[in-house]
Amino acid sequence: MFITHIHLDHAGAAWVFAKHGATIYLHPFGLPHLHNPEKLMTSARRIYLDEMDSLWGDMQPIPENQLRAVEDNEK
Repeated sequence: MFITHIHLDHAGAAWVFAKHGATIYLHPFGLPHLHNPEKLMTSARRIYLDEMDSLWGDMQPIPENQLRAVEDNEK
């Protein structure tokens, strides 16, 4: 699975694919946020308040061995 950026509408369900064995390809800046989504989810909760759970649900950490940072110009 390739993630263009870590906004919840693009990356929020990546952990489900990882649970089924997928490797998640993403920009290096996003790797720490998907490995430990606590900061990302806390920030989003400040925006969405009481609607957070109904809009986005759960986001679980993805093991580092399933996250693959793709560098600029890499093919």
